[in-house]
Amino acid sequence: MKRIIIISSFAATALFTLTGGVQAQNSIEQVLKNIETNNKELQANAQLITSQKLESKTDNNQIGRASCRERV
Repeated sequence: MKRIIIISSFAATALFTLTGGVQAQNSIEQVLKNIETNNKELQANAQLITSQKLESKTDNNQIGRASCRERV
């Protein structure tokens, strides 16, 4: 993950230096968007986070139901 950030920072700095000012901001944003879109590790991490959130919601629901049954 650190590698990705370093590579992204280097690419952004290089683009900013080569193209200058406002143009570089658009190019940097486009490069970072392309990296995010094409990087398998980032995609896998995003899916992992999504699945963990869903698992957490499911666990919360099950705990809530158990609490209701105990009261009865």
